[in-house]
Amino acid sequence: MSKELKKHLILTLLFILGALAIFGISLPYPFFVFDDSIHIVNNTRVSFFNLENIIWHWQNSKTPLIFNFWQMLALIFGTDSAWGFRLANIIIHGINSYLVYIWIKILSRKTFDSFDQQKSFGEISAFIGAIFFLVHPLHTEVVVWVSAQKDSFVTLFGMLSFIFYFKTICIEI
Repeated sequence: MSKELKKHLILTLLFILGALAIFGISLPYPFFVFDDSIHIVNNTRVSFFNLENIIWHWQNSKTPLIFNFWQMLALIFGTDSAWGFRLANIIIHGINSYLVYIWIKILSRKTFDSFDQQKSFGEISAFIGAIFFLVHPLHTEVVVWVSAQKDSFVTLFGMLSFIFYFKTICIEI
């Protein structure tokens, strides 16, 4: 494993642990009464993971990926408790925070002229920006409310698309 890959993995793990430290208190909370019960707890197409239900969501839902993800979580953790679903939200939020760090780091390379200035200030500004993203109270609903997990997925895939775009135009991470 390369030194750069180890650095990325360690930083990702640190952001996930940071998200656990901030939002881990919500793990024992039950499902929320409104959307969580409709989409997950009382939805037999989520609680039973089989090919028919997977296909049904792709044919009848506007967000089949999130329903299939909930099906996998329901298979692993069941639908009696929301802790597994919330744990997945917290992990995704930690990964998203790391991707924000990478995104800001890439943007800072385009901002600063000299490499020395860019390296030091870019790293610091990217880390501070990602920490603000991680701890901002605006993300509480997305992380704690299980049905809002689709917003975390939008951020995840949006950030990945930005980063892959920057990679295609030859900007180093």
